[in-house]
Amino acid sequence: LSRTDDSITKVMLHGLSPKPVAELVPLAKSWISPPNVTVQSEGFTSSGYDVTQRAFVFARAGSASSLRLALQATPDSPVFHPALVVKNWGNEIPVLKVDGEKISWGPDYRFGQEYTLDGTDLVIWMNIQSEKPVTVELAGGT
Repeated sequence: LSRTDDSITKVMLHGLSPKPVAELVPLAKSWISPPNVTVQSEGFTSSGYDVTQRAFVFARAGSASSLRLALQATPDSPVFHPALVVKNWGNEIPVLKVDGEKISWGPDYRFGQEYTLDGTDLVIWMNIQSEKPVTVELAGGT
């Protein structure tokens, strides 16, 4: 909930699911109390979690070529299918590693590009669920 003198902004999600409530609790926790994120590489900044996009947002500064970050998941702030937005990534195809393991793009790990007036942003979705910290590395590809 965000308030100003002239407005109130509230983000709500409505929908249906065949899953029982117990299976939806981690998803709700990840949105209500997302894990902290730390950038562990030079040349990138974090804007944290953007509730309106349900994504962690980063910005590339200059010609930095790789982003390493840690999602500090806990049982109260789990990682559940995280999305990352990297502003100014460019047109490079990203190479992804999760916890040191190189990941192939496919149904469980997807990326796309969003073209803006300021450049090309990278959007990544990962089929990951964890209550422990997760390290993500992105590097420019070919």
